[in-house]
Amino acid sequence: MEHYLDNAATTRVIGPAAEKAVDVMTALYGNPSSVHSMGALAEKELETARARVLKALGAGEGQLVFTSGGTEAINTALIGACRKYGKKNKRIVSTMVEHAATLETLKFLSDEGFDVRLIKPGRDGGVSARDIVAEAQDACLVTLMAINNETGAVLPVSEVKALLRDAGSGALLHVDGVQAFLKTEEPLASFGADFLSVSGHKVGAPKGVGALFIKKGVRIPPLLHGGGQENGMRSGTEAMSAIASLGEVCALYSQSLDEKIRKIQKLNAYARRRLKDEIPGLIFNSPEDASGYILNISLPGAKSEVLMRVLQGRGVFVSSGSACAKGHRSHVLSAMNLDHRLIDSAIRVSFCPENTGDDIDALCAGLKEGAKLFDM
Repeated sequence: MEHYLDNAATTRVIGPAAEKAVDVMTALYGNPSSVHSMGALAEKELETARARVLKALGAGEGQLVFTSGGTEAINTALIGACRKYGKKNKRIVSTMVEHAATLETLKFLSDEGFDVRLIKPGRDGGVSARDIVAEAQDACLVTLMAINNETGAVLPVSEVKALLRDAGSGALLHVDGVQAFLKTEEPLASFGADFLSVSGHKVGAPKGVGALFIKKGVRIPPLLHGGGQENGMRSGTEAMSAIASLGEVCALYSQSLDEKIRKIQKLNAYARRRLKDEIPGLIFNSPEDASGYILNISLPGAKSEVLMRVLQGRGVFVSSGSACAKGHRSHVLSAMNLDHRLIDSAIRVSFCPENTGDDIDALCAGLKEGAKLFDM
């Protein structure tokens, strides 16, 4: 039996979303830009999906641009904002714990002449809103994630927005909502951000689809040029099967979101209790107030790659950090100034609504076996 606990890396496509994708691929396969009736049906599916994602975001007026995923959405927002609004104020403020999609884009913008300031986190993975805003007085853009993808730490997005407003800063705010989308009680648009980036495959939709929300009144140039799809913001024929699938997920989750969040919180609490009681020396790297969807743990003296092999042998699938890091030492845990023994033994456990207590029981049993290899 498989116990998949790596949902922060990717999720299984839920049944209704997969069925929707197949229906679009085989029956409603017209190009939404075509003027005939098949194209009109596809365009209707496109706009239905757009409305569903906007509703899930809690967004009112503004533009929703479908992308190939979170990475493209983040690149489009950051590069577009800096090119449009960064001609005078060339500073960008972010944090050291961002996803590679943000950090690598910031490196690119730094090479283009922008002054990138990265705020260091505390040992709990949190970041001070006041530290961010203190650097943002002359910034054109502030970008930060809502929920950290390795520790689940919740970053103070709403507070940053309020402090920017109170300080009279003209900096725009971009929020990487990839790990927060459909996982928070308050919709992401309530943060008041100028840009929101989300991804489909973290919430039960296929890989290869994401979205960028752009607040009304904000204008940026496109990253991709061509046929002018998505109101000129993202040229290229829309990936209709994946987009419709994402819309289906949003429609389904909106009916039972609070219930799913409560289930995850209970599952996380159960995992913390079992792990603390049964595995001596285990350390939680995720703060108590972290998102329930992510739990980062360490077993000092062990090696994460060995623990992962033991767990995999028992059908338990986790990761040692961001899937994009591919085995490299976590830049997030390093920025938190954690001891190297904690970093080298770190395991990220991440949940979805389909997980159960049996998955946690299998995780605990596997970690007990792995600990024995290190005489623990």
